[in-house]
Amino acid sequence: MTKMNPEVKALWLEALRSGEYEQGVGHLNQDGKLCCLGVLCEVAIRAALDVTKGHSEFDPTVVTYSGSSDRLPWSLQKWSGVDGVGNIGDAYRAGLPEGSLAGLNDEAKYTFDEIAEVIEEHF
Repeated sequence: MTKMNPEVKALWLEALRSGEYEQGVGHLNQDGKLCCLGVLCEVAIRAALDVTKGHSEFDPTVVTYSGSSDRLPWSLQKWSGVDGVGNIGDAYRAGLPEGSLAGLNDEAKYTFDEIAEVIEEHF
């Protein structure tokens, strides 16, 4: 089980379940569609964490958070207790098809509600 800041966890779960965010894959945020880790980046901004939001120099539809477009920036990793891709301790034993939250979002096509359940149980 990954150690996560409990206050961050509560805010993230609420945001994932809010219906406010449209789910996307491949990037934290592209064309206004976010992966589950992109939602965590938006939670950090709302919590007044110092996160610089910009755009990729290669693709203006891709939003960057403190320079990152596909992994949690280091400052968010330290703040939340979640690593860059949201690795899940022993995903195989947990019966999960992917070993990270990014994989559940992008490859297994878990919904935000399903990802929230995984976060509750494994983080």
